Amino acid sequence: MDYSCIGCSQKLENSLTFKIFTDTPFEYCCEQCQKDLPKNFSKIKNKSLELIEKNKDINQLFDQFVLTDKVLALTGDNWNSSYASSSYDTREHMFSLLEECHRFAYHASFECYLFCEMFEKAEPYFFSDRYFLNNSVIKTIGAWEKTLRFQCIYFEVPLDIDPKKNSLARLKKKMNKSEFKETQLFKEFDTLKSHNKFMIVDEARKHNDHNISFHLRGENIKNLCKLSESILDNLNAIYNGIEESLSLLNKRTRLVTKNQVQMYGFK
Repeated sequence: MDYSCIGCSQKLENSLTFKIFTDTPFEYCCEQCQKDLPKNFSKIKNKSLELIEKNKDINQLFDQFVLTDKVLALTGDNWNSSYASSSYDTREHMFSLLEECHRFAYHASFECYLFCEMFEKAEPYFFSDRYFLNNSVIKTIGAWEKTLRFQCIYFEVPLDIDPKKNSLARLKKKMNKSEFKETQLFKEFDTLKSHNKFMIVDEARKHNDHNISFHLRGENIKNLCKLSESILDNLNAIYNGIEESLSLLNKRTRLVTKNQVQMYGFK
């Protein structure tokens, strides 16, 4: 029987004896992939750690925002008015969107790291490398959904009462007509789309939603490394977007009435 390298899908010259458990899948790779893949994994892990290092600064920005809002709440004279209290509820909701976005982005970046670790040092009784990459895909798109929803509220892009109609695709179309186009996040998002780096992640997520799991589709490890690198490029834009969004939220808050708060489910 002929066997293919799990790294590049090329036919293996040497015969293999497959085991139920293995300490490293490298034994099922061709000689070239045994040389190339460690370099790929090192690049991915280093980039993951660079993103994770940003958490300290972002957490400080979150803490500073909370302290500032508490001061405003204590010193303000109009927090009991219909408009002011509703505005405060809106700020809380927008802040929570950014917190969720940050949590998703952190988990996604760490799971890219684990994707590499679990391939290099397989744990037969633990989750597989591809399990973590699959989670990273889902959380990256989830982070985009949260940050774009934040931008919709900030730039007054109308949201539908039905959450199903606020899909990522619909939000993107609406926001292209708003002031969102002037943000750095939009420019980075547009760059990702033009280089096909957003689509490759979104397609992986859609495939998992509607078909058999993406990692069972026959993708080799080198292709999955490319997916991981695209995920990290998306996450870098998201991390930058969180910082920019906190800055925007510090500058301006849109006032809304209490019934609008209840209508859009901000509480």
